[in-house]
Amino acid sequence: MDALLQRQEPMRMKGAKVKVADRLAEIVLSLYQGETFSADIIRQRFDVDMRTAYRDLNRLGAILEDIGEGKKRLSSHLKGPFNVNDLLRLTKRAGLAAVYPWNDIKTYRQFIHLRSIPDLLVLGYEYENSPQLNSHFYELNNLINSRRYCRFIYKNALRCVAPYRLATRQGIWYLLGTEDNHADTWMLSQINSLESLTETFIPDSAMLTRFDNEEGLDDDLVKTEVLLQVSAQAAVYFKRRKLLPFQQMMQELDNGCLILSSHIVSPEQLFPLVQYWIPHVTIISPQVWQHDLKARIAAWCDIEQ
Repeated sequence: MDALLQRQEPMRMKGAKVKVADRLAEIVLSLYQGETFSADIIRQRFDVDMRTAYRDLNRLGAILEDIGEGKKRLSSHLKGPFNVNDLLRLTKRAGLAAVYPWNDIKTYRQFIHLRSIPDLLVLGYEYENSPQLNSHFYELNNLINSRRYCRFIYKNALRCVAPYRLATRQGIWYLLGTEDNHADTWMLSQINSLESLTETFIPDSAMLTRFDNEEGLDDDLVKTEVLLQVSAQAAVYFKRRKLLPFQQMMQELDNGCLILSSHIVSPEQLFPLVQYWIPHVTIISPQVWQHDLKARIAAWCDIEQ
């Protein structure tokens, strides 16, 4: 019997070591994904006692650094430039979180390595390409972070603005801010002679809430109601979700076409959307907008020839 027990003991220990190895491997993987651990977190997550949890932290001590309150994270010199959590935050900031039908880290990790998810094609809007965008974007972002006023020319007028947010809608970038304590919005591609000022401002919490609201982008700039006709072939896409700013269904015709209403700041906001859907979307009113769009397309065709 003693001999039998002696033979079984190494097997039992081997199983225990495998369990410890699995637990430590999961902790290390989570550390590389940006998670933090304490003895109590390990105790709750893996259903072990506190002594075992502290022992695990000691085992991994060479790759951990203390961040206070008993918590540890992966040492800075071992971190890669990005992890899955960084990519998740990026997709949320870019407004892409709802594009894919999953939101868990495991599936994102599989998607990144393309092991179990087929190649996907994401077709979006046509995005503006202005040489001013790049320089304006970074300079305005710095001004927003430092809460400093700026000055620029917009539509031949000098503006002094407190910048609050940079926002994009359907491929167009905007600066959201206040001028004389009045909320306003400016297209980045139309901003000229941008100049940073030394004077600072204190952001108004009500304005921040307003700008963080998706519909707040155009609150004070809605100037023109536009009627558009959508072909029967494309109607399903516009019925499925709103593809136009402040889109409303006005009428569904017997032939399957839709009459939609949209509120637009300027033609520059609408034209890229209509161009994307040619020949399925037509501007009914203002008629001059449809005429101008046709003229632009004709001029472009002449240049290409």
